Amino acid sequence: MQNKMFKNVNQYILENKITELIEDYK
Repeated sequence: MQNKMFKNVNQYILENKITELIEDYK
């Protein structure tokens, strides 16, 4: 259960970073 939680948090952070990169690129 904790592992799944950690994965979700990681995914969330990753998506945020990618979004920031895309926003910076524009």
